Amino acid sequence: LATQPASGKKVLLVGMERGTLHWPEKMREIEMRFKGRFSDILHTVHDLRVGEIPGTASNHFETQIAARKHFHDKSNVILSKFDCNMKLAGPLLQQIEVVWCSLSETQRHSVSFMPNVVWSGGVPDSQRPILEWCFSPVIGAALQYPEYPMAFVSGSLSGVLA
Repeated sequence: LATQPASGKKVLLVGMERGTLHWPEKMREIEMRFKGRFSDILHTVHDLRVGEIPGTASNHFETQIAARKHFHDKSNVILSKFDCNMKLAGPLLQQIEVVWCSLSETQRHSVSFMPNVVWSGGVPDSQRPILEWCFSPVIGAALQYPEYPMAFVSGSLSGVLA
C-alpha cells in the first residue's frame, strides 16, 4: 500500500483489538518503516463488545469510527480496507481515483469498489503451475473459499457513515 501511487493524500489507519499481542511494538514498527510514505499514520485499539468476533469486522468498524473523527470533510474521502496479508497488483489506488473523479458528488456517496480476483493464495502468478491457473477459480468457487474481495472494501466515507 505504501508503494501504491495516488494523486490524493494517503492516510494509513490501523485497527486492532486490545488483546493483540505486542500491539504497541507493532505500531512503532509500522510508524518507523512507513514514516513519510503516508500523509498520516493513525491507529485505533479497541475492546471487543459482548458477542463480537475478533478480527476483520470489529477492526473495520472501529477504523470507520476513527476516520469519521479524523476527517473533517468526509465528502471527498475514499475509505479502503485491506487486511495486513493482502498483496496489491497494479495501480489499484490510481484506478479507484480515476473512477472517483468521474463521478458526481451524489454518485460518490454510494459507490463501492471491489477488485477482480482470480485466486486467494499468496504465491506470485509466475510461480503457479499451469493446472492451478486453469482450475483455481473453479475450485475456489466450488469449495466456497473466501476470496480476497471479502477482505477488501472501498468506497465513500460519507456513504459508509450514512
